[in-house]
Amino acid sequence: MKLDHVAIAVNDFDETVDSYTKLFGVEPEIETDEDRGLKIAVFKLENVRIEVMTPVREDTAISKFLKKRGNGIHHIALRVKRIEDYLKDFPPITPIEKGITASRVVFLDLDSTHRVLVELVED
Repeated sequence: MKLDHVAIAVNDFDETVDSYTKLFGVEPEIETDEDRGLKIAVFKLENVRIEVMTPVREDTAISKFLKKRGNGIHHIALRVKRIEDYLKDFPPITPIEKGITASRVVFLDLDSTHRVLVELVED
């Protein structure tokens, strides 16, 4: 297992992307996921990716997160060989599905991860 990415939810996407481009010294790949209602900038650093996310419509989980908590870390993602190996001890809160940057992903129940949103990522 290794850290795959840290996802940060933001209200001002362009300003954050500009700041992080200067901070990290790399240009991000920018994608829009219409199904999830997200615009995402993926910064590929030497040892981890940083994903900056903003909602493109009001009915998304990220929109609700931002209204409740404001800008901040939304989740951490761990790369695993087989997602199913973890689901007995850490129940999922989402179905296993195709990810934006991985073949399969699932989010774990907050109570089982001590209130930190954890995504398991598998290729």
